[in-house]
Amino acid sequence: MLLPPQTTIGLFEERRDHLTQRITELDAELASEYEGAPIPRVVLLETEYGRALAEAESRWITAVLDDLRSGALTWETVPEQGVTA
Repeated sequence: MLLPPQTTIGLFEERRDHLTQRITELDAELASEYEGAPIPRVVLLETEYGRALAEAESRWITAVLDDLRSGALTWETVPEQGVTA
């Protein structure tokens, strides 16, 4: 609420870009092999979980961005108060 909506949009876009990159990295890890054989799924469960979280966060950020851009979500920033000694 302390940041204006336009600044928030930029920060959410950066986060979504980071998540997209991370999902790509996790996909590569999930497809990896060891000595020519796929890695057993049980070994990759934590990676699957991390990917699921990143995907869910990315979808949520996209929904928030859509609402910010459409005006369905907006707010007025609180003016900064001067610091007194």
